[in-house]
Amino acid sequence: MGDSPELEPTNTEADAPVDAPAPAPAPAAMADGPRVQRRETWVDIGDPYAGFQFRLWVNAPVRLWNDVWSGRTNGIIRAALLQIVLEHNGWRDEHGAPYPAASDPAFYDAIPNELFSFVLTVAQEESQRLPNLRALKKRR
Repeated sequence: MGDSPELEPTNTEADAPVDAPAPAPAPAAMADGPRVQRRETWVDIGDPYAGFQFRLWVNAPVRLWNDVWSGRTNGIIRAALLQIVLEHNGWRDEHGAPYPAASDPAFYDAIPNELFSFVLTVAQEESQRLPNLRALKKRR
């Protein structure tokens, strides 16, 4: 290209590519630490729904329980209950037709509002029940 001066490459430290530092390895205690065991239990609803039981994920994540307790829309509460209420013991309506599975969104549309309220209330009560509460009181 003729008379144009050639640009000389500059090698400064600022121009050098910077490698990201390697992430620090996880501490051994964290990698081998205790794991939460999923706890599920069968819960009786009681009168006036004697014999009605459901299996509940009692140590579900706080975000799900917050949704159950939120008092927000039924859609948010139902979405959380679909994950927390795992199954029922074969509930049937007044005509003997089976209700959908507890994991089916249609379940909460099919059951009576009163039964829904009992499920919600009993689930909330169980969420506050601590399995080792007696042991904690004895230590004091």
